[in-house]
Amino acid sequence: MVRVCVDLSPFTEPALEPFGLFFRRRQKIWDGAAGLCFAFAAGLFVADGSGRPRTEIDIELGLEDPVFDSTLIATDSVAAQIVVAASEV
Repeated sequence: MVRVCVDLSPFTEPALEPFGLFFRRRQKIWDGAAGLCFAFAAGLFVADGSGRPRTEIDIELGLEDPVFDSTLIATDSVAAQIVVAASEV
């Protein structure tokens, strides 16, 4: 997830594609927290799958295996399209 916020293309062969979308269901907090912070700091839209902004970790951290129900990271326009499309399903 970190590569989505930092342009690594000058250092990879072949060059990485530009970031467009990250979505995952049942993402473990410890696997995603840093990436969520980087994405938010980079100005990307960070939310759950229903479009509710995820600007803080609001899950009990004392759980054996804390997970987000879903995670969505994208540009504002892409995220809006995805949330609208998902609500129509």
